Amino acid sequence: MKIYMHVNYLEHMFSIEEITARAALAGYDGVELRGWDVTGQLPLEEYLCRCGEAARINKLDLVFGCPNETVPECSQDSMQRLKTVIRMAARYGAKILNVFSDGIKGEGTPYHHFEQNGSSLATDEDFARTAVYFRQAAEDAAEYGIDLCFEIHNCYLHDMATPTVKLLKQVARENVKANFDYGNIFLNRNNLGLDRELAILSSRIGYAHIKNVVAYNHYESRLLRGAPLGEGDINIYMLMQKLLATGFKGPLAIENILLGDKRRYVDEDLNYLRLIIDELTGVH
Repeated sequence: MKIYMHVNYLEHMFSIEEITARAALAGYDGVELRGWDVTGQLPLEEYLCRCGEAARINKLDLVFGCPNETVPECSQDSMQRLKTVIRMAARYGAKILNVFSDGIKGEGTPYHHFEQNGSSLATDEDFARTAVYFRQAAEDAAEYGIDLCFEIHNCYLHDMATPTVKLLKQVARENVKANFDYGNIFLNRNNLGLDRELAILSSRIGYAHIKNVVAYNHYESRLLRGAPLGEGDINIYMLMQKLLATGFKGPLAIENILLGDKRRYVDEDLNYLRLIIDELTGVH
């Protein structure tokens, strides 16, 4: 099973070239990078080419994270950006894009009140508009053999399994799937639990993010923090056991949302996850 490193381990610390080199040195099979230059310094194609060349030199698979805007006043420009990412990703052999629709947040509602944002506010019009947009994107991606995977992420239309499957059914394209991120689902008070969320998604998972968190969700608190993969509230062994039982064969990307210097966890988290996968798959 291929394991990728998410850019958030080393983002804002090193250049794209250094990040990819460190991922390769640690033994990752690939890297997930942003589909835009977070510094705002490079034009889109120049930035994507720089990412692609760094991945190629280090012999890493490449995934881009791609936000989108489907509302009428923004959708045309957004689609052109996505088409550029698709084309450039294909140039460097990418097979997956991690995609997002529009963010949905209630007016005056704090961001971390996840159960009051995202799909809980979504209308049928939101689903229909998003489906039309991604049907077009899917056709472009299919020409290059690329899958579009909606990251299950709070404050988006696709924040848990049920609304994500609803969206996937409306898009109705074989190369549009889910990026299963239980770390995000876990933080939403409306979540149905690991077993049920996985059962709803069934065979629709094309990619997975693996991370751990500590959630202080007692009473009215919405506090949370990141954690090393083996030290948070999520039992990663059980998560992987149940994920593999669905027939999922990867790839997956490890994230780390701790603050501060996370360099040590680049190796530690990968080694921890590999030991789990080896045990579950009978590799010795």
